[in-house]
Amino acid sequence: MTGKVVAALAACVYALRVTGFFFGDALLRGRIRQVIEYLPMAIIAGVLTLTTFSTAGELTLDARAPGMAVAAVAVWLKAPLAVVIVLAATTTALVRTL
Repeated sequence: MTGKVVAALAACVYALRVTGFFFGDALLRGRIRQVIEYLPMAIIAGVLTLTTFSTAGELTLDARAPGMAVAAVAVWLKAPLAVVIVLAATTTALVRTL
């Protein structure tokens, strides 16, 4: 089910991008344009949250949760992407060993 939803949302975002490419700013103005600009990040955040905090459709708080928390703090502090990934992976591995 999740895969179908992600595929549908990706197709919608692609369609909006293509529409903007062909028609320019004539169709997309103001608030609608702002929403469309943030839509891809919202989709990525939703999928990331779903895969991190659920297993088989149920809420799961395991070693991935602290890793995500550390990654969120690193992103907030504007760390480079490589540093964020290493910190999150290291935190998850350390929690799993405990």
